[in-house]
Amino acid sequence: MFHNVESRMYRVPSAPHAVPYNIPMTDSASTILEWTYEPRDFFEEAVDLAMSDGRVYITAGNARGEFGGTSYDQGHSFRDAAHSELSVFFMAHQVNTAKPFTLSLASMHRLHADRRRDHTLFVEAGVLSITSLFDFVLRDAEGNVKRDSKAERRATHYQLRDNATQLYKTDHVMRRILQSFHNAQSDPDNMLVHLYEIQECLETTLGHKEKLCKKLGLDVADWNRLKIMANEEPLFEGRHRGKHPVLRHATADALRSATSFAQTLIQ
Repeated sequence: MFHNVESRMYRVPSAPHAVPYNIPMTDSASTILEWTYEPRDFFEEAVDLAMSDGRVYITAGNARGEFGGTSYDQGHSFRDAAHSELSVFFMAHQVNTAKPFTLSLASMHRLHADRRRDHTLFVEAGVLSITSLFDFVLRDAEGNVKRDSKAERRATHYQLRDNATQLYKTDHVMRRILQSFHNAQSDPDNMLVHLYEIQECLETTLGHKEKLCKKLGLDVADWNRLKIMANEEPLFEGRHRGKHPVLRHATADALRSATSFAQTLIQ
């Protein structure tokens, strides 16, 4: 849906240690936000993410952001806005991984040029929510790399994550389908309900399934398979559980297939 969007929301250093955890200070005060997240390897490499009024360094279970000093005076509202923006980036990456994550609410303090700190305490708790990866390198007889699946996968993931993050700001369809995919990973008991919401949203926006599948280069059989699972089969994870006297759980393979198709829809 968004291959034509050009943006560079982040850059990925060559190695995790290339990301400076201690953010360089300027002559003026800075507002510092610090999050933790699980799993610690949710991102394969450290990330330097540009955000409104600042940037965030993400690595090994920690995210540390530096923003303008005056942002501190906004208190709770600024912290929540920054959290929402960072959450979208995590949700966009989740489309690549199809696994749940948790992102803590941030601590916040203002760091002055002379290293004095002003602290704000928030009395609350909050949570938001990869796959086993099998990579290969294909070389010719001389040892030259012909294909590197890990490098190809990363390039594709970074483009999707970047574009989805950017589109989320202005496109109501992207906001809805990204949230539905996130809900599917965070609420597995209703996974098919949430995944089918993605189909419904796209069909409402782009037209009937035949037209939509042709437009997006999708297999109608795959489209029908998810629809049947979500709406007709007697599954605990489906939409119409009250219509069936006996229910069963969807198999792990069926749920992986449905998730994979939803990823394709978003891509």
